[in-house]
Amino acid sequence: MNKVTLIGRMARPPEIKRFEGGGTIANLRVITHRSWRDKATNELRERSDGHTVAVHHAAAAERLAQQLDTGDLVLVEGLLENRSWTKDGNKQWITEVVVRPGMGAVRRLAASAKNSPQGVPHNGTSPIDGTQDALPVADDTGLAQTDDLFAQDEDSDGFDF
Repeated sequence: MNKVTLIGRMARPPEIKRFEGGGTIANLRVITHRSWRDKATNELRERSDGHTVAVHHAAAAERLAQQLDTGDLVLVEGLLENRSWTKDGNKQWITEVVVRPGMGAVRRLAASAKNSPQGVPHNGTSPIDGTQDALPVADDTGLAQTDDLFAQDEDSDGFDF
């Protein structure tokens, strides 16, 4: 099974790439953080990791670019994929989380303080699109609901936005 779930903060605003053939993707940079206590020294250890997320759906990519910003807390579900290309005669490789129609989701769990009214962090109590339905999230973040920016919808083309 190939499935990735990340909860982390946006490192920068989404980057939109438009291709001559008509395709559009959004590249996200999500930073996850973990901490643990070292058993040998009893010291608190921390580690942050950056993850590249590629959203392969034009409408969702545009919406993510409008709605997400640096510092927003997001939940990403997708597939782990490797790709390669040649640049200046050298082969380059990248491993990224890929979100495609029917295969994954991107949800804003909370806006950064700078993106919320009066500097108050958004707690996810209402969806971005203004509808009355917000999806509950069951995780340990303590947040009760999410802003659906890009999510699977079994009744359509795989997206709910």
